[in-house]
Amino acid sequence: MLKLFDELIHFVRKFPVFNKLPLNFYKFFIVGSTGVVINISIFNILYYILNFKLELFDFIIMANVVSTLLTTIYGYVLNKSWSFEDKSPDITKQFSKYLILAIINNTLNAIMVGILTAKKCGPSSCLPPTLAIIIATAMLTISNYFLYKLIVFKIVQVEPIL
Repeated sequence: MLKLFDELIHFVRKFPVFNKLPLNFYKFFIVGSTGVVINISIFNILYYILNFKLELFDFIIMANVVSTLLTTIYGYVLNKSWSFEDKSPDITKQFSKYLILAIINNTLNAIMVGILTAKKCGPSSCLPPTLAIIIATAMLTISNYFLYKLIVFKIVQVEPIL
């Protein structure tokens, strides 16, 4: 599957407007995009099919936290091995940093999803949980790229524009 994504990135970067961003940004974006699909799928299975809920102060928490944590593990593995091609042997320290950032991001994500789905906002202004997850995740994507690149995988060199 990664080979297919590599070919897609290579094709997209043939267009001048798309060859200005670093290669690992596109890989990070693909990992994140597929992570969103996985996150939403797990969330929907847990929430709608298995009825895995905890509504605290009208916030949907349990299914979102579980799906986000599983997606975080997926993201770490692919970002380390494919997006940033990191060969660091100190996985414990690196994963700890990744996990701390993920916990902060997941907490922000859960709060944002809770606010966007709160029943107290009125029937016409509340968002469905799946849409709330998409919006919250999109808002955190850009900051996550830089945080993971600079803090976790410590890639500070500038990639030449091809």
